[in-house]
Amino acid sequence: MFFKHVLSLLALFLLAISGTSSTSISTPAAPIKIAASTTSPKKISTTATVAATTSPSRKSPAKSKPKPAPAALITVKTTSTPVVSEAVASPEIPSPLPAEKTQVQKIEEALHALINAERAKAGLSALSYDAELADMARLHSQDMLAQNYFDHTGLDGCSMSCRFKNIGYQYRAIGENIYMMRGYDDLSADAVAEHIVEGWMQSPGHRENILHADFATEGLGVAAEGDSIYATEDLALKR
Repeated sequence: MFFKHVLSLLALFLLAISGTSSTSISTPAAPIKIAASTTSPKKISTTATVAATTSPSRKSPAKSKPKPAPAALITVKTTSTPVVSEAVASPEIPSPLPAEKTQVQKIEEALHALINAERAKAGLSALSYDAELADMARLHSQDMLAQNYFDHTGLDGCSMSCRFKNIGYQYRAIGENIYMMRGYDDLSADAVAEHIVEGWMQSPGHRENILHADFATEGLGVAAEGDSIYATEDLALKR
C-alpha cells in the first residue's frame, strides 16, 4: 500500500515537470548564416530557424571580427623653402685674339677684291675664291722666288696645265697670270695689290684673262722676301 502511494506521488511529480516544459520558449531564434569553407569554389549560403525545446542555453554571442576602420585620407601640404644661392661669377677668360694676317695674306685678299671690281666695271659676275687654286698658285710664286726665275713653266718643266693636273683639278677652261716686282718693300698691302692689278690690266693678254666671261673662280698666291714680290693668279671654269 505504501509502495503504491509512492508511485502515485512520483507520477504526479513527473506530470508537473512535463507541464512546465510545454510552456517554454516558442519564439524562433534569429536565422544563422552558414558560410562554406573559403577553399570551396562556390559560396553556400543557407538560413535555418532553430526553436529551443528546452531552456535555451546561454551561449556567448560569437565575437565578430572587428572591421578595420577606413584609412584616413591624409592630405599633406608641403611648403618649399626657396634655396637662395649666390652665384659666384667666374673670371672671364678673354677669347684669344685672331692671329694677325701676314703681309702676303693681305696682298692676296686685296688682289681678289680689285680683280672683282674690274669685272664689275665690265658687267661681269664676280669670281669665287678657290682655296685649292690659291695653294697651287702660292706654291708656284714661292718656287719662282726661291729659284729666281719668272715663267709659267717651272724649272722642272711643269707648266700651268701640268700643275692643274697634279692636283687633280677637273676643269673646262683655265688661265694664269703672273707678276714680279722688286724695290717696293715700303709699300702697303693695298698699294702692292693696286700696282699688280694695274700692270695686268694694261697688258692685253692678262686683261683678257681677268675679264674672261667663262671663268668663274680663281686662286691667288703671293710670295715675298725682302723687296721681291711674286704673284700668281690661276683662273678656272670648273667641270
